Amino acid sequence: HDARLDRQVHLRAMLAREVQTAIERGELELRYRPQVHIPTGNIVGLETQVLWNHPSRGIIKSDTLLAVAERVGMMRVIGEWACQEACAQLRSWLDHGLAPPVIAIDMSLGQLKATGIVAGLNACLEAHGIGTDRLELEFEEHVFTQTLERYPTTLEKLRNSGYRIAITNFGSGYAPISYLAKLPVQRVKMPGSMVAEALNSAASAKAIRAIVSLARTIGAEVIADGVETPMQAAFLLAADCENAQGRLFGPLLSALDATLLLRGANIEHPGLAGHRRFSVA
Repeated sequence: HDARLDRQVHLRAMLAREVQTAIERGELELRYRPQVHIPTGNIVGLETQVLWNHPSRGIIKSDTLLAVAERVGMMRVIGEWACQEACAQLRSWLDHGLAPPVIAIDMSLGQLKATGIVAGLNACLEAHGIGTDRLELEFEEHVFTQTLERYPTTLEKLRNSGYRIAITNFGSGYAPISYLAKLPVQRVKMPGSMVAEALNSAASAKAIRAIVSLARTIGAEVIADGVETPMQAAFLLAADCENAQGRLFGPLLSALDATLLLRGANIEHPGLAGHRRFSVA
């Protein structure tokens, strides 16, 4: 008997009961992570994550929340909520001349297997007067692979509607390269674990250069996740990866802090130093 595992199972079961009313109670919050062009410091996008402000357990991170939501069939509801929140915030930023080029939201199999997912996304954007090219749909590499295998028409509809499609944790080994020829993507995101190992592992460094080369070949942008140090950023630049996100450029921000970041920076030429005032010490 493993007491720690037993506690985790009990916690998951309790959260599974409570997550179904978390939206009604206003406990979910959308936060934003800056995505930055390393040479200039320009903000090239904001990645979103859903957090759960649990009344007794404090902040529950996105990974735990989404795992519980997937288990109880709540992913579509949470996905719709996140889309509405992101589009409403983007509309406000557009109205005040502060909008980043794109906002990225996560997609799961729980959302994609539901009928009407494309119509739902379209309706959300139309309600806020936002074009599909301002929303980037992020697929974990294994989710992208399974979606192409199970719901290929859904991906085609999303692509044909003008949505940007990104693959995250690219290089983890799930997606055959041939799949990228079936459905062109706009951006591939390298995992933070690969970035963390790049300075000490020749294999990881070669893998990053290979991914950058592949991305250029298929006409996709490339971005690195989990960048924490200036040395990692310098390595990425030397490897021709110019876009990144991570603690070096700032933590997850509330909507208010993201607004302050966008308002305080000259989005055309903000300079990297302008973003680091929000970085984790």
